[in-house]
Amino acid sequence: MAGRPGETHRGDFGGSANWDLQQVARYICQWEAANSTNGQTLLNAIVQYLTGLQSNGTFQPLLSKYNQTVAYVQNATNKALFLSNCTQFFQGLKEAFTRDIQQQEQIEQLGSSVKQQVMKLLVDVFNGIAQSSPSSATQMSPESSIILTTTAVVG
Repeated sequence: MAGRPGETHRGDFGGSANWDLQQVARYICQWEAANSTNGQTLLNAIVQYLTGLQSNGTFQPLLSKYNQTVAYVQNATNKALFLSNCTQFFQGLKEAFTRDIQQQEQIEQLGSSVKQQVMKLLVDVFNGIAQSSPSSATQMSPESSIILTTTAVVG
């Protein structure tokens, strides 16, 4: 998204791009404070847009990554907060977004760990088959046994 020259965007409350989301939040809050009808109109448009995305299955994978952020925006208490204390609303929105990002990172770390464990299991099994008689081909190292248990619980 293009911004004014020289402006930096912290990208979804962090990261980098070419406009500053905190500045946008301040602008929205000033705009809303000038006329509460503006805020209600914007809030209604955002909620309606999110509802439309939720009803379209194509967007479910994306929305599931931001479930806390979406729930925050759709929460009745937070909607009222947007109209009564816009700055606090955006602080809460940032916190919900941060929790979503942390959850995504945890899922990615877990996926990476499981992948490494499965690869170790495969190596152990193939090494066992290549090095041993048919009767020992099913033996596994203690680590592989733990991996199977972990994979069964996680999977």
